[in-house]
Amino acid sequence: MKRLLLVGSLLALVCAASGSASRPLTKQAAATREALRMLDAYPLPPGAVRLRAVPKGDHVPGSGGGSLLGKFVVRHRLWLVHLPVKSFVRYFFHRIHGWRAVAYGSFRGRTPHAVLSTSVTYAARGFGGRVTGRVLSVVAVKSHRAGWSVVRAGIVLVWHLSAAEAEYLPAGVREIDIRGPHVKTRVTSVKQVRTIVRWFDHLPINEQPFVGGCGGQPLSPSLTFVFRSRHGTVARASVPYTSGACAPASYWIHGRAQTGLVAGEVDRRVQKLLGVKLLR
Repeated sequence: MKRLLLVGSLLALVCAASGSASRPLTKQAAATREALRMLDAYPLPPGAVRLRAVPKGDHVPGSGGGSLLGKFVVRHRLWLVHLPVKSFVRYFFHRIHGWRAVAYGSFRGRTPHAVLSTSVTYAARGFGGRVTGRVLSVVAVKSHRAGWSVVRAGIVLVWHLSAAEAEYLPAGVREIDIRGPHVKTRVTSVKQVRTIVRWFDHLPINEQPFVGGCGGQPLSPSLTFVFRSRHGTVARASVPYTSGACAPASYWIHGRAQTGLVAGEVDRRVQKLLGVKLLR
């Protein structure tokens, strides 16, 4: 009997292990695996030595950035290469064939050592057949060792949430109160309410941007949308006049803050639908 129980336990463990191994990767895990694969495939000059960290006495500045918006993972690798920095001008162009928007710059960093950097971006089909963005940044810095350079290659993979992960308004919205800096109105027309709800349901979620560059932007006037059902307020949104990745619309459902929305020109669309000038 004990043997039977032992065999049954072993079979259960084997089945559980095989089941977990067959589970599909999450998007983040798939992105991480692809980023590492792309770094493995990045060609280097012969004799490049893989590093765990920047050597003492050297300084590697930040990589070039992209303007992609979405969930992302970042992975990078470091090498010590027996080549002068200036050789990487030609190296960048010859070694990244197939990538788009090649650009490089030459400057001096915090130390008097010469620096070259490049950043290239392209999109390709990724997880679940959706298009995902990729940014490859390469930086070459003159090392304190004569004739050597420190090279860092970084990969950023960006993807977007699927429609199933979007934040839909609760069902049963019957009216919408809209308040601007100078005007307020109430929408009770069934057709107009449905239209505005549909617009909000299709707004992209403000997923974390890679290099947003949003610092120092002044706040713009906002419109407040209050969505009500017969039981009371079910959702609320505060939409800046120019809503983008740097100025997302704040969003609450049943009093709980949600990830912001990139509302675009939904305010102007609402004004046009209602025939009311809500913002001057």
